[in-house]
Amino acid sequence: MLDRSGAPTCDQAAGRRTGSGRRGLVLPAVLVMLVALTLMTTAALTLARFEYAAAQAGAHHAGARLAAEYAAADARSGWRTTWADSIPVWGRTLRGRVFLPALVSPGAQAESQWTRASRRLWIARGTGRSGSARAEATQLFWVSDPVTEAVTRLAVASVGTRVPSVVQGTIDAVDLHRVPVPGPDYDCAAATVAFDSLVATRARNRVQRLDSAAVAGLGALPLDSVLARLPDRLAGSGTPGPVVSLGACSAQGGWNWGEPADSSHVCRKQRVTGGAVSSLHVQGGRGQGLLVALSDVTLHDVDFHGLIVTGGRLHVTGTSRVQGAVQAAGGLHLGSRASLEGSACWVAWALDVPMLKPPYRIADAPEWLGR
Repeated sequence: MLDRSGAPTCDQAAGRRTGSGRRGLVLPAVLVMLVALTLMTTAALTLARFEYAAAQAGAHHAGARLAAEYAAADARSGWRTTWADSIPVWGRTLRGRVFLPALVSPGAQAESQWTRASRRLWIARGTGRSGSARAEATQLFWVSDPVTEAVTRLAVASVGTRVPSVVQGTIDAVDLHRVPVPGPDYDCAAATVAFDSLVATRARNRVQRLDSAAVAGLGALPLDSVLARLPDRLAGSGTPGPVVSLGACSAQGGWNWGEPADSSHVCRKQRVTGGAVSSLHVQGGRGQGLLVALSDVTLHDVDFHGLIVTGGRLHVTGTSRVQGAVQAAGGLHLGSRASLEGSACWVAWALDVPMLKPPYRIADAPEWLGR
């Protein structure tokens, strides 16, 4: 209301001052809220950028690791005997680019390289790169060349240095490259050529004594590592021989060791590829292949063709005949009526099995190789 003179009353003037004061407080509050929202948004954006960068770095590291492992596996599949002998021990092959499928790691690059640690041990290395990340994968492999294994055996029987050995029967090492009739289902030409070149410089021994650890190993692996990858398991005692079921050769039971004498038999290509953890007693029968055991092995009246490797003592008694080679860390007992006939061809054929010939990773690789 206005007074009679037209001037605002006291109440009206006080109300106007209160309203202008409230409007003066709203503006700073809005500004403070805008600043807080800006700071929160900036912090969230910065955090998101850090997380995105970390995720990208993690993705690049994972991609590089996958690429490296793929390259190492690719190197394993690319192992070839054609270039293996030309690489010296601890020599390396040139790094080669590896084609990576898009599903492995998009945008990544990989290289592979082989290092020869020994005559049989190889190290496959893979290097992967993705963005700024770099990773390496290393795998250790053992490669068995059956012809090399057969030729480098300088004796029909190899035993430990300080173990009891009694040889009463016959050990024939005159013509190790002879292919008996019927011979094994194996091309023995390579073994024959390699053996002939070796015989020209040094004579073969009938019995050779070696360090027990070397005798008990097959190649560069200990017996338990070899035994772990062989399919057949034997235990106790039994009689091997060909088993026919419904006109086909049956491998059930573990004691069908094939037919080494009859080339027309349905079990002609069947053979044993394995052995036993405990002592093994073979009574009668016949068979062929690779027999590996960690403990003692006894053959009584058995006709066996191939290679026998045991960490214990080998007893060849009765009228048993082994054609191929044997090695026993615990010594050899050859009965008066038993015989061992050396045959590089049978040894090469016994070792030429898929479980041993391709490269396989060794589970107990040392830490410095970077498993």
